[in-house]
Formats: sequence, C-alpha cells, structure tokens
Amino acid sequence: MIEILLPFVMLVIVVFVILMIAALPLYFAVQLLGGKATISKVILVNIYTVIIFAILEFVFNLFGLGNLSIVSFILLIYFYHSFFKLGWIKALIVWFLQIIVAVILLYLMIALGIAAMIGVSLL
Repeated sequence: MIEILLPFVMLVIVVFVILMIAALPLYFAVQLLGGKATISKVILVNIYTVIIFAILEFVFNLFGLGNLSIVSFILLIYFYHSFFKLGWIKALIVWFLQIIVAVILLYLMIALGIAAMIGVSLL
C-alpha cells in the first residue's frame, strides 16, 4: 500500500515546493510596497490568476477575439490591486518588482546549485 501512495505523496510535496518558490517573488514585492500579503494568499492569487487566464485564453481563441496580452496585463494589475490592497501605481510597481525579484532568486539558486537540482536553466 505504501508503494502505491509514495509517488502521489512525492508529487504533492513537489507541487507544494514549486508553488512556494513561485510565490516568493510576488510575496517579497508586495511586502516591500506595504501590501497585505501572506504566502498562502500569494499562492492562491497565483493559482486563481492561472485559472482565470486559461479560461480567458480559451474564450478568446474560441471566438477569434485576437490577442489577450493587454487584457491579461490589465487584469493582473487589477488582481494585485484588489487582493493585496494596493493602489494602481503600487500594483504596477509590484508587477515590475516581482520580475526583478524572480531574476535575483533564479541567479541565487543557480549560484547555490539549487536550480540544477530542480531542472531550471537559463538556456
């Protein structure tokens, strides 16, 4: 019985770790600008955003409505504004800082050799 459950348990652990790592840049950016965020809230916002964007992408493709990128960007800034209680300008800055923090964390992971263990590459 344990042999059957072990792959599932490992998958749950790996997904949880990936969600935690993916949430860190947004969490640090929101905290830096004084927003109201917890790691669990950031993870939920990330999951919610992916689901909403996947549905929008499907609808846009289904009806041939064209490019979704500007709509997605505005919606993402709105999510940051509403979920983290930030002003519009701060939500935009959070989006930008999230990218910078993600790049810094990626380079730190590479320097520490952690990135190679989880399969991240710059190439």
